Amino acid sequence: MKKGEFIAYVQEPSALKADDISSLQNILSEYPFFQSAQLLLSKVFQQEENINFEKQLRKSAAYAANRKRLHSLLFSDAKPNEVAAKTETEDVSLKSKTEAPSVQEKTPSEEEDLLNQQILTEAISSSILTEVDERVDEINKESQQQEFQRKEEKAQPTVSKSSFDENRSHPFSEWLSHFSEEEAKTKKVWQAASPETQETIKRFTKVNRPKQEFYSASKMAKLSVQEDGDLVTETLAKIYVAQQNFEKAIKAYEKLQLKYPEKKVYFAAQIQSIKNQLNT
Repeated sequence: MKKGEFIAYVQEPSALKADDISSLQNILSEYPFFQSAQLLLSKVFQQEENINFEKQLRKSAAYAANRKRLHSLLFSDAKPNEVAAKTETEDVSLKSKTEAPSVQEKTPSEEEDLLNQQILTEAISSSILTEVDERVDEINKESQQQEFQRKEEKAQPTVSKSSFDENRSHPFSEWLSHFSEEEAKTKKVWQAASPETQETIKRFTKVNRPKQEFYSASKMAKLSVQEDGDLVTETLAKIYVAQQNFEKAIKAYEKLQLKYPEKKVYFAAQIQSIKNQLNT
């Protein structure tokens, strides 16, 4: 279909023929949102009494920006001067006191127009209901997502950032207090976690403990003097300082510098503090 022909059909839809159906369908297969083509296809289906008219009518109602225009297009060609079938009236003398009221029968053309109007009304209503249902589904999904996010935020406790600087030198009592606060925060997070999350953490952190051997005083004495360089902790280094075992304390802090380079400045300050005590 050429551009000029299409414009002519838009200006005079009643000029559409059955041969134009395939051309309009080809246009809509490439441009399904072309509402003018949708309206013209509905019109030619109506004129040709095509079996797909009702289906195409619903589709046109969905794509139409102005459904009044669709209604006007489909029903503007009704012939107003069409002669109605004449009906003869006979006077029937009845013995009853009143005469039965005469019933005016509708012509086939009027019945067809009424049926078409009902089909159009149902199509438009169905399209509107479909749009409303889709919008309601979108609103429900958004509400469910927002409710889920609120529950997730409520389940996660807010952990305030501590002003304690681990890279600076602090008294031993402040370090113990800091570790106690961290342990309390960890406990709160654990309690706030769901049972499924706790079970998962337990499963991945579970350690198969070896069978406990019979207590041996000699073995325990040997183990007490053994040191594992990979298990050096700040607590162990602080214990060495408290015991005035400064040499081991310095070695422990040096290992911690290698193990935790981000706290290198803090450990260096501790080593310098120990050396100052040795020099006094």
